Amino acid sequence: MRIRADLDVVKALKKELATSLTLPSSHLTECLATGLGFRNNAAAMATFRNGPDVRDIDETGFQARMRDLGHTAPRDQDCDEPLFSAALRAVPRSLVPVDHSEGMIIALAAAARRVREQNGEAEEPGSLDIDWEHLGGNQFTCRLHVSSTYGTFIENNPEHVRRVIAADPDTLWELASSVEPEWIANYVPEDSEKLVEGDPVRESNVYLNGTYIKLYREAVLIETTRANNGAWEETRRVVEIDPDTHDRILEIMDSYNYGDAHQVADVLELLADPED
Repeated sequence: MRIRADLDVVKALKKELATSLTLPSSHLTECLATGLGFRNNAAAMATFRNGPDVRDIDETGFQARMRDLGHTAPRDQDCDEPLFSAALRAVPRSLVPVDHSEGMIIALAAAARRVREQNGEAEEPGSLDIDWEHLGGNQFTCRLHVSSTYGTFIENNPEHVRRVIAADPDTLWELASSVEPEWIANYVPEDSEKLVEGDPVRESNVYLNGTYIKLYREAVLIETTRANNGAWEETRRVVEIDPDTHDRILEIMDSYNYGDAHQVADVLELLADPED
């Protein structure tokens, strides 16, 4: 997986790694730099002083550098991915997903972090329910609802729930792989995303209540920007269309002057009731 790193992210990763690895601070700094693909810490700092940079997480390099410095590598201690694990716990939203599976893992880790911040590590979590939403592309969000009682939930194994809240990588992968598409609000299959690559045939060039329309040959991309707890949240929805619907939408968009938001309303109305 990749990570969008900067000086603050590096500081957070080092703090998290220090909770499980007993290395001198200077050694941990050098291992972390290698794990982010740099020759040494000086090279890493030179890059990050100029701003964030997207880096590959190199677990092999991280652990090899530990051995070079005379330490037992985490893999030898039944901890396969210490750097990735630290990122999941400390800076999940700095991770950059390349597919839906990675996006879901990141969403779970971010939600688990919120639970830990609110409730601690939840010694007796009981059971767990999850609300999923697809934000478009490889971006997902979810909310974890933890109960101290048992019931009909997605998870009711206390030890498994505890590992989810702790953002254990293997547990998150297992949980994400068990999610059915129909459980995810606004889910768009990865194949559908390919229908809205490249330049659109037409686009609205104006927003209506935060919604923007892009028309492609086989799909419509609906992009929405909305405020959520003081921050702006963007979502994408792909609607597959047949040739007739494509022509009707093109006719609608061409019938309005540039910047007229009524076209957005008319396209959304057509997509809601294509037989009308």
